[in-house]
Amino acid sequence: MASKKVLVLEPDADLREELIKDLEEEGYTVLSHQEGRKGLDLAVEEAVDAVIIDLLLPTLNGMEVTRRLHQKHSPYVLMISERTSAVDAVSALEVGADDYVSKPYDTAELLARLRAAFRRQSIEQNRQLALVPQVFRDIHLDPAKRVAKRGADVIPLTNREFTLFNTLLCNRNKAMSREMLREQVWQADEKAATNVVDVYVRYLREKIDIEGQSSYIATVRGVGYMVRDDDSDANDL
Repeated sequence: MASKKVLVLEPDADLREELIKDLEEEGYTVLSHQEGRKGLDLAVEEAVDAVIIDLLLPTLNGMEVTRRLHQKHSPYVLMISERTSAVDAVSALEVGADDYVSKPYDTAELLARLRAAFRRQSIEQNRQLALVPQVFRDIHLDPAKRVAKRGADVIPLTNREFTLFNTLLCNRNKAMSREMLREQVWQADEKAATNVVDVYVRYLREKIDIEGQSSYIATVRGVGYMVRDDDSDANDL
């Protein structure tokens, strides 16, 4: 799966390089520029997922870049600035910034904000995708009716089993950790047993798998589970 693409617009070369290094260590694909006008073009051309932007950019300031950017593309925008007044923060949020951090910032906090933003995006995307009917091999899922069928036969899934299978299908070809599944299916319910994901995957397999054929749900060693279009060796990845 492709990494998230983050654009850094920072006029200070040292700060820019330091931030690029920290972001790359987090696994992001990082683009950068030192001024606003070309940075805006880069953000649109590359369809970036997030922009970390300094307020006081040359040629086009951070406020104007953010305003124009949202007319063409809607990435997560985190604005950084030496200005600490509430007026500047409010102005940034009103033109479309999602967050505002004053310099000097704590890099760990900035990266945590970015991770949280991407996590919210993922949950919202999955929520929207979860409403779309899914077809996987010979199984059809209808989220509106909460019905799973193989041909004309209804597969008697419980509500939790249906949600788990639908979540895996919404993320097909992507390995999902047990923690991710607990968060999305059980909303990190503290009462849920630590092995609840493994238990429900077993329940699902008992209901949907066909004897003599590879499982519909692949186990990814050291990670969790996934469904994938290529079902070869699906039980042992």
